[in-house]
Amino acid sequence: MSLRVLLFLGLALAAVIPAAAFWLMPLTAFVEFRLEREAETHRLLAEVVAGSLEHHHADAEAAFRQTSALLAGDAARGPADAPLAKTGFRHICLVNRADGRVLAAAERNAFPCPDQAPQSRLDMAAQLAPTDGAVGWSGVRPGMNGAPLIFFVGRYGPHYTIGALETTQIVALAEMIMFGEGGHAVIVDAQGRVIAHPIADWRAEMRDISDVAPIARMMAGETGVIAFHSPAADAELVAGYAVAPTPGWGVMVPQLKSELMTQAQTLRRDALTALGLGVALAALVGWVLSGLLTRPVRRLADAVRAFGDAPDQPTNTVAAGGPRELRTLEHAIDDMSRHVRRATERERAARERAEAANNAKTDFVARASHELRTPLSAVIGFAELIESDDASGKARRIGYAREIQESGRRLLRIVNDMIGLSTARGASDEAFDLRVAIQAVLDSADCADAAIRLDVAPGIHAFRGDERGLRRALQNMLSNAVKHAPGGAVTLSARLDDDRILLAVADDGEGIAPEDIASVFEPFFQSGALLSRRHEGVGLGLAIVKAIVEAHDGVVDISSRPGEGAVITAFFPIDRHVPANHSGERAAA
Repeated sequence: MSLRVLLFLGLALAAVIPAAAFWLMPLTAFVEFRLEREAETHRLLAEVVAGSLEHHHADAEAAFRQTSALLAGDAARGPADAPLAKTGFRHICLVNRADGRVLAAAERNAFPCPDQAPQSRLDMAAQLAPTDGAVGWSGVRPGMNGAPLIFFVGRYGPHYTIGALETTQIVALAEMIMFGEGGHAVIVDAQGRVIAHPIADWRAEMRDISDVAPIARMMAGETGVIAFHSPAADAELVAGYAVAPTPGWGVMVPQLKSELMTQAQTLRRDALTALGLGVALAALVGWVLSGLLTRPVRRLADAVRAFGDAPDQPTNTVAAGGPRELRTLEHAIDDMSRHVRRATERERAARERAEAANNAKTDFVARASHELRTPLSAVIGFAELIESDDASGKARRIGYAREIQESGRRLLRIVNDMIGLSTARGASDEAFDLRVAIQAVLDSADCADAAIRLDVAPGIHAFRGDERGLRRALQNMLSNAVKHAPGGAVTLSARLDDDRILLAVADDGEGIAPEDIASVFEPFFQSGALLSRRHEGVGLGLAIVKAIVEAHDGVVDISSRPGEGAVITAFFPIDRHVPANHSGERAAA
């Protein structure tokens, strides 16, 4: 049997078999199948709406917490139309827990806080926020004017904060879901009371529909599909339902079952007609197409085989009269072979250049540092001898000698930084007492210009790594903070945080401009703020910190705002930490 006949039969059977199976399917089975598909679509739609409700609740809670914290910290009263309207709050009131007086408020002009909270609101607040710092929310309840509202409550010491959230945004979200003759969305609170419904009177009275089957399932936290009788439509409905887990609000997307059945029957009739025409057309197209494909297939196989044997040579095996797509494929294979060869050559050359540049840089830093260190040490030594000669008339030479010493030491520090940057990645792997190392860094720090506070958590013990390198990193972090917080406060802290070790230095100095934060760990970088050029150094200190931290499998991060100081934090994996019992065993060994 020829390839053309095989292709024709295969294409024909591929069209006939599904058509025959569809034709033989009973009408009831097809209708049930369509009902299940539509119900599943409604469930997915309900889950999408539930996700939007979850985001809306999260935004409202975040706005409530932020505004509550501001009110609890600074008792003031004033309009806040824009921020409250964005999340749907009418107002947020700071209330005295003892007598219900409203002490402060963030309010929209049209919806001010009352001067006195009713006892019912205080009882609700006590139930929703029983402990200090807690935040809770009610179901839908009538407000002062009877409008449906959802109340958020927070407890802050002797005060409650009570926020009235409108349901208009939730209703608007539900009104976006409309399809067919009766398809809509219903949203209820965790107690089954209506928040959004096509019937306005039900929304206004916040009707309790918890006895409706899908509502009861949503109240139990379930998500799914169900067929049920609707008292509102007095008809059988098919609905998908889902729950927004945090607020407990439920979403139901129902549609008339009769409408779905009519659609299914019409769709089956149209599908059968289309299938019959499709089978006939498929047979004709299959015969013609099989003839077009079989002729150039062998030539295409030859082209692919030639590419496999010599990918950098053009194949040119497709005849000029072949289909355009196959000719295009041959040219693409030819172009691909050339691109692969060129890309491989470029990648190899680039890798070799990068490796050579990196080796040259490392070699240069090591050699230049060694050559500079010897004469600089000699200059400092001779300058110290000149300074020690304090005979009469030598005062000027002594001054010069001090300048030589200071300049020599400064150059030596620069050279040491260069050496530190080039050797930072050669860390050893031995356990040492981290608390002792931190204290040694603090004892050796020049803290004349700042007050340094040490905060080491009790769980900090031994650290596995290069003690000298880690001290160098802490010294650079501390020096950087002291240098940029003159007369301020600096905190050196160490603690364990889940699966990491955190070493941090915080200051209350100048801070860093946002555009400079990404570059502060680059070698030789100096910003206009934290790494200002008015400070001594060439910008290697934090680059050395980064290299040392990364050599210990860690990462370093910096957070800052201009005028608010900076926090430099080094994060190390927890396996670098040696607990107290293990560190004692290593010391004994």
